[in-house]
Amino acid sequence: MSTMRHLASPIAKSFSEALRIDIEAGSWIFVSGQVGVAIPPNNKPISFEQEVRVTFDRIRESLRKLDADMDKIVSIKVYLTDLAAYAEFSKVRGEVFLTEAAFERLNQSLQDSGLPAFANPRNAGAGSLRQKDPRVTASRDLDDDGAGYGRHVRAAAVRQ
Repeated sequence: MSTMRHLASPIAKSFSEALRIDIEAGSWIFVSGQVGVAIPPNNKPISFEQEVRVTFDRIRESLRKLDADMDKIVSIKVYLTDLAAYAEFSKVRGEVFLTEAAFERLNQSLQDSGLPAFANPRNAGAGSLRQKDPRVTASRDLDDDGAGYGRHVRAAAVRQ
């Protein structure tokens, strides 16, 4: 038996913030249309980094409402109006997407080497991207996807 749960957008009830489909084999959650602006909209300017953080916060909240979290994300599509902003986006994304399993492996490796463990996946992801030695960054199990042109960030699918 399958079930479907629609999470209406706070902007317009006819749009989906997220859709959860449960089938015998598991669950899929599709999140789309998440943007980094205030709801309801206001005229306060925010930086691009703040927009990205707000967008990821919205994705995280949508997933939470459907009993999931960020470490279950399978694919993410990113639409940027200017590819020059990708480095800044990627920095924030690296703070978000270090899976729990990868975080545990990284901390175990650090502890085995006599180094202190990271406090949380966000710090580990951000710290991994800020390494001066690219071999250290390459050795870390970070996830990343490409970018395209558009206006917002959206998560395409979550598998539970």
